[in-house]
Amino acid sequence: LDGPMLASSGYQYMASAGVYAKLGPLTIQLQPQFVSAQNKDYTNITGTPSFQKMYLGNSSVRLNVGPASVGISSENISWGPSVFNPLIMSAHAPGFVHATFNSTRPLKTFLGSFEWQLIGAYLDPMDAKYQNLAEVSSATAPGRRYYNGASAVYSPKWIKGLSVGVVRIVQEPERVLLFNNQYFPLINNVARANDTNYNVEQDRDQYGDFYVRYLMQPANAEFYIEWGRNDAFYNYRDAIQRLDHSRAYTLGVRKLFNVNENKSKYWQLISEYTRMQQPPSWPLLSAGSWYVHSRSIQGYTNEGQIMGATLGLGGNGQTVRISKFDGLKSFGFQLNRVTHDAVYFESALAFTNPSLTKWVDYGIRVMADLPYKGFMISGTIGMKRSFNYQYTQPANATGLGLSNPNDIDSFIFSMGIKF
Repeated sequence: LDGPMLASSGYQYMASAGVYAKLGPLTIQLQPQFVSAQNKDYTNITGTPSFQKMYLGNSSVRLNVGPASVGISSENISWGPSVFNPLIMSAHAPGFVHATFNSTRPLKTFLGSFEWQLIGAYLDPMDAKYQNLAEVSSATAPGRRYYNGASAVYSPKWIKGLSVGVVRIVQEPERVLLFNNQYFPLINNVARANDTNYNVEQDRDQYGDFYVRYLMQPANAEFYIEWGRNDAFYNYRDAIQRLDHSRAYTLGVRKLFNVNENKSKYWQLISEYTRMQQPPSWPLLSAGSWYVHSRSIQGYTNEGQIMGATLGLGGNGQTVRISKFDGLKSFGFQLNRVTHDAVYFESALAFTNPSLTKWVDYGIRVMADLPYKGFMISGTIGMKRSFNYQYTQPANATGLGLSNPNDIDSFIFSMGIKF
């Protein structure tokens, strides 16, 4: 979840600095980000020029009253409890300028507490000269998109540690917004049976998401599940009968061990599983790749990068991370497995030998955060083996063993300094 940084080959850096001011209920934060990436040629990716761009980054102007805030922001947003692969909104893509009305702390009522965020924004395509870096092939198509999304979380008073949330978003080409002037399309036509204009609804891209998080405080543990759908149902009967159509989900658990009295020293275990591959019912009604739906619009992206999970269009992934914390100092070790675009394998390659065609990554990563004289130094070293890169092997490959000609190793080293 690296925001504006790119999945590219070669060296890359991001520099950011900022200021913050508060005048009564008004707050102003300026924290632009500059990204420069070498973009060296890589297997099947050639001729991509170097990349440099300045972003507004985590900047905002807000008016805050009690638990509510309204303003303009370009900050990254994360919705839902998932740590590694939030389905709808994460910091995987660059932040975008948006109008926001949101809570700054839980609003307590006699029923429990509520949190929320409502946003409206324009999303940009990726510059066409960087098309080889786009995570969705249509992400360089011309034209902006209008984005309207909302998230709401309820924590009931009677069940301590339980939170229940919902997310809904609608995006559409700017020309559709100019045609109908509906700045809150997320409240319209949840079911297709209510469509008043078929062509308009075909040009819209809708996502819904539901999640539950249960925090077991005495055990220092939590469990969460996030379930999403990328295709509006026709009516409520259709929703009941085809609940698995176009669904994706994440299951996760987090546990702290050996926690000292002041909770400054502990071990943490996180395990998360995300499945975005189509269900077995796909031959009857295919939903396509999870972040590409409808006939139109650049996928669920901002500047070519998917705004949700890091797994790609329809991937499945498992991640396990164990870390040791001592105040601000931490060390961690992570294992992960990703099946790339599993929907493509299931449909186009279903009757081929998976040991020769199924593209699967296995990765190992070691991480550390070290405070030093007012600075925070962070580092990551990772290695990944891609089995059957780009879904292929030569005709004479066996598919057996731990190495075949089109199995590719890649390495990452990253370092960050904050002060």
